[in-house]
Amino acid sequence: MQQYKVPQFIDRDSKIIGPITIRQLAVMCVMGFMEVMFYFLISNRAIFIIVSVLFLGTGLSLLFVPFNGRPLYSTVVSMIGFLLKPRTYIWKKAVRQRKKTVYVKQKPQVILVLKPENIQKFSAFLDKKQN
Repeated sequence: MQQYKVPQFIDRDSKIIGPITIRQLAVMCVMGFMEVMFYFLISNRAIFIIVSVLFLGTGLSLLFVPFNGRPLYSTVVSMIGFLLKPRTYIWKKAVRQRKKTVYVKQKPQVILVLKPENIQKFSAFLDKKQN
C-alpha cells in the first residue's frame, strides 16, 4: 500500500515574511493606507500624530499580541460576534422529586438459650428439618 504524507500544522496560517502571515500583512497594508488618508485629511500635525499613534498602536497590538494562544484580533472578532448575535433564553422549571422515606420493619431477633442437655435434641431437630 502506498504511503502518503499527512500535512501537519494545518491550523496555523502560513508565514510570508519572517513571522508575518498573509492576514497580518493585509491588515498592515490597510493600516498604512489609512495612515496616508489621515495624513491628507488631518491638517493639524499634533492631532495627526496623536491619531496615528493611537491607530497604529491599536492595530499592531491586535496583530502581534497573543491572548490565550490565539491572535488578539480573532478574540476581538469572536467577542463582537457574541455581542451582536441574537440570543434566546429558554427557561425550564426544574422538577424536584420528593425523597420518599422507606421504613423497613425488622423481625425481632430471637435469642435461644439452650441448656447443655437440650443441645443434642435441638441438633437432631434441625437435622430432621433440613432433610
